[in-house]
Amino acid sequence: MGASISPRRSTEALIGYTPHQDTNSKLVIVMVGLPATGKSYVAKKLIRYLNWLQHKTQVFNVGDRRREAASNAEAPHSVSTSDATFFDPTSPACVSMRDQLAIGTLNELLEWLLVSGGNIGILDATNSTLSRRQLILNHIRQRCGDSLKVLFLESRCSNQIIREANIRLKLFGPDYAGKDPEASLADFRRRVEHYEMAYQPLGLAEEKQGLSFVQMTDAGRKMNTHLIRGYILSQIVEYLLNFNLARRQIWLSCNGESLDDTEGRIGRYSDLSDRGKKYARDFAAFIEEQRLKWCEEPLLSGHNPEESEL
Repeated sequence: MGASISPRRSTEALIGYTPHQDTNSKLVIVMVGLPATGKSYVAKKLIRYLNWLQHKTQVFNVGDRRREAASNAEAPHSVSTSDATFFDPTSPACVSMRDQLAIGTLNELLEWLLVSGGNIGILDATNSTLSRRQLILNHIRQRCGDSLKVLFLESRCSNQIIREANIRLKLFGPDYAGKDPEASLADFRRRVEHYEMAYQPLGLAEEKQGLSFVQMTDAGRKMNTHLIRGYILSQIVEYLLNFNLARRQIWLSCNGESLDDTEGRIGRYSDLSDRGKKYARDFAAFIEEQRLKWCEEPLLSGHNPEESEL
């Protein structure tokens, strides 16, 4: 007799999803980078694209778990998990707590991949040191062996104007919302300084281990890749290469009134009525006016605080 196929697996095959029992078809993307360099923005863009490709994808943000732990009083009362001192790389206690939060978030990701039928999990955190990345990789290997694919994705930002805009967007985030803006900005800058002290970009160490990684600078202006093999990794890199951060306006308009419209007819091509021609002229003038206003706006206007980083 042939092997039976469970209803769930059969349904997944019919709609194009990867079977959730096969770890060879699954992927963990580990984000890497300093704060305010675009990691969360890239992760959000990726999740939309990969879900569109029918790969069940979800982002697991370590910052969210840190804030949840703080609200549940899981951290010692002497330590504020939102204060810059929590990110001091010279404090063994703080480093240990941050590692525990990262592993806790990673466990949620792996549970979703291995039990709940997910295909691609994105671990959104700084993961900015060799020791942290090795801790994450070892944990994945201990639980899943070598069959689960891992991709390290580093986001870097060399444009100081955009970097400064990203930093100021943090004032609208959950760590600083409703707090004094000047004090919050100073605190976040100290947090960045702590990370910069210990920051180790992807490179030779990952190459020696034969790990797949992508270094992306300024949202695709410059790309460095290593061991990108297979369909899904190639699709991810191709998508990252086509990032477009340019501001865009999209206008949707129906045509003006036609002669058939005036007689209640539909489904044919007909000339515009006088009112339709007036609409066409007025609409063209309106679009030209909007185009001129658009060109006059500053480059960094219109950033959305809900998109945590650019």
